[in-house]
Amino acid sequence: MMTINSWHKHARSIKRTVLLLMLFILPLALPVNAQQPPAPSADQNAAPDTAVLANMNNRRNPLIQITTNVGDIWIELFPQAAPANVEHLLTLIGNEEWRQRLYENNTFHRIERNLFIQTGAQHEQPTTQRQQPPAVPYVSDEINALGLGLEQLPALQADGQPHPWLNISDADDFRTRLLRPLYDQLGINTVEELADRQNEVLSTLAGMNLLQVHEMLGYEYNSRLPSRRPLSGSVVMVNRGPGSNQSEFAILLADMPWLTGTHTVIGQMVGGETPATLISQRRPGNIFISSIGLATPGQPVGVGSEISQAARGLQ
Repeated sequence: MMTINSWHKHARSIKRTVLLLMLFILPLALPVNAQQPPAPSADQNAAPDTAVLANMNNRRNPLIQITTNVGDIWIELFPQAAPANVEHLLTLIGNEEWRQRLYENNTFHRIERNLFIQTGAQHEQPTTQRQQPPAVPYVSDEINALGLGLEQLPALQADGQPHPWLNISDADDFRTRLLRPLYDQLGINTVEELADRQNEVLSTLAGMNLLQVHEMLGYEYNSRLPSRRPLSGSVVMVNRGPGSNQSEFAILLADMPWLTGTHTVIGQMVGGETPATLISQRRPGNIFISSIGLATPGQPVGVGSEISQAARGLQ
């Protein structure tokens, strides 16, 4: 008969075996998670109606109007949660050259049906100038990982599989995104070193949480910022790794928790859910943005809107 102590020893033995299999027989043995979808893009110039204003968290926050050929989308920005990213976006849309190159007469170039719509990719404008246009500056992430509770979520679940928020799809993905960065962090460079230090690797991996994983991958956090989760209606900056926010943003049409800790939430859709959903159900490139800009309550886009000095002066 198995006692409680012997059962615990048996359970620890099973867990160690699972970790060893993940470490050394990874391409064949790792259970494959179903990969989440990729992360990771009315009347024209109508004033915001009472429903839009009622949906805002704070009417003093910047309100963005995006006019498309299927209707308007209204976005409340959160300068308290992501001050640098909000200022960056206002700067881009407040400058005519950037706005026309990045947003106006551009499309939602990346969509996932009923999940998200993404825009802001640079497209070429006719020009007689030979020089290349200036590159869009990068902006750092603005995320409060502690406020999101990432330090409480283990990187590996009880069955040995990666936490689903890591969005690891297969063995190769696990090796690339977890094992190799961990080897680099521990200074393991050869197969011989790995064999000698396997216990250290296993114990480190078993003890890691999502905050530690993301920091290992290069993400930096600010515990003084308010916490914002990537929920349905959220507007998030699109990136290609830590600190790579530029001009693209996505409007989420469903909760996307696997973006938690890696994508900066800059705002919330407060109007235009029907057009946004319709856009997600069309082919990419079928819907065009005719205008985007700040809207002051009761006034159309561009009338009485306050744009920062940086936005007016950007060349």
